[in-house]
Amino acid sequence: MVKGSNTFEFTQAFAGKTLETTPYDGQKPGTSGLRKKTTEVFKPLYIENFVQSIFDIHSKEDLTANNCLVVGGDGRYFNDVVVKKTLRIAAAKGVNSCVVGCAGKLSTPALSC
Repeated sequence: MVKGSNTFEFTQAFAGKTLETTPYDGQKPGTSGLRKKTTEVFKPLYIENFVQSIFDIHSKEDLTANNCLVVGGDGRYFNDVVVKKTLRIAAAKGVNSCVVGCAGKLSTPALSC
């Protein structure tokens, strides 16, 4: 995040690529979010699997319609990494609008308010 800015700074351009992957045992997306130990989350493609599984339940039409994806977390370790990967996947899926909490922080109670 750039100080004084409301946008994430990406150090590389978005480049579309397809990665072959399979789910990890115990990987359960849901309302509780990504709740695993850091060592588990940073296994190869773990975050990407988790995020992709959420997009998989929506049709292409749902994702590319005039909808807005809200992205954020509670600021735990590497929250910014997960938010950036989520935004890249969202862009690849054709999502045209995202709202991101300040520096990627946006907890469920804060969003509900």
